[in-house]
Amino acid sequence: VLSFVFFFKQKTAYEIYQCDWSSDVCSSDLSQVVLDAGFAYHDLCRAMVESGQIVEARDDGEAWLSERLAHHRLGRNREELQLADGRWIKIAERRTRDGDFVMVSSDITDVKRREAVLTEARQQAEFANRAKSEFLANMSHELRTPLNAIIGFSEMIRDGAFGPVGSEKYIEYAGDIHDSGSHLLGLINDILDLSKIEAGESTLNEETIDIARAAHACVRLIDARARADELVLDVDIPDDLPHLFADERKVKQIFINLLSNAVKFTEPGGRVSLRVSVRADRAIEAVVADTGIGIAPQDIDQVMTPFFQVDSRLARKYEGTGLGLPLCKSLVVLHGGSLDLESEVGVGTSARVVFPATRTRALLPRSCALTPRCAIGGAPCAPATPEYGTSRGAR
Repeated sequence: VLSFVFFFKQKTAYEIYQCDWSSDVCSSDLSQVVLDAGFAYHDLCRAMVESGQIVEARDDGEAWLSERLAHHRLGRNREELQLADGRWIKIAERRTRDGDFVMVSSDITDVKRREAVLTEARQQAEFANRAKSEFLANMSHELRTPLNAIIGFSEMIRDGAFGPVGSEKYIEYAGDIHDSGSHLLGLINDILDLSKIEAGESTLNEETIDIARAAHACVRLIDARARADELVLDVDIPDDLPHLFADERKVKQIFINLLSNAVKFTEPGGRVSLRVSVRADRAIEAVVADTGIGIAPQDIDQVMTPFFQVDSRLARKYEGTGLGLPLCKSLVVLHGGSLDLESEVGVGTSARVVFPATRTRALLPRSCALTPRCAIGGAPCAPATPEYGTSRGAR
């Protein structure tokens, strides 16, 4: 790297060296220096302007010169300049203990070229990612319409809406079609939600919600599956929990995904718990914990990556697409919150969701008609102290 080192004493240059740092060569050869020793600092800056080599100084050389001298006086002693021939130089100044200073001018053209290559590569990757998200969003919309028809018609056949079907096998097959279609629709909905967030198109329909009521609604949806898997479902949600300013559908989606994950990865006889509380800083915290298989420390960051599977074998034991946790984290971040995992293999996993204190609202009376009916299924609101099939409904 070719550099010039200027030594200034009482604002006047008295020694100039041309250095080749790559070969440790340093001499006083001034063949490439326009000025001889003895010029002042402002003379050097003016010579740089008059040479026409400084791209930034072409439009208004005097303004650039004034700004440069001001930076020098204020001690802002690092600057990168582009030259007319395409090269870049870096100028760095350093004061000495006796009040003099040293200025080093280095050629950083190769560094800038590498930065340009990296910047272009990053822009191309971002463009490709946006194109991927848009493609997934468009394809999801195209697939959802026929899937809804498949699910609807298979449900009518399964339930015999227009009379007996005939063979019991047809009813069984219609049920399989309905279940498979519903599973595929859920996957497409997750992809659509995630692609919208990645494309910056997801918005929040915010309102003041009863988070305790929303959490109980999600537990009721998971309870039957937990009971079928012989799991104990613990719920700890205080009656005096404040309300939350958030998108209720997305908050429920977070709870359902976390609870579903906990149930899926917990063996029969295990325990899954949901605890919602208010922290000292008024932030609302929800913790979903289980006694399941756990996650290895090296995989915790990876499971937050879309489509990542800890067990990627075709014959893996647990089904899934790897979208649940990434989608949860994206939805939490969309609310300005955080999602953190703590896990140990063979012991269990704890997922901690924190909504910022700015979203906490004062508690409204339980008789308030804020959310008269649960958003999922249209069922009446939960009683003050709900009991679940296998839960120890701690309140």
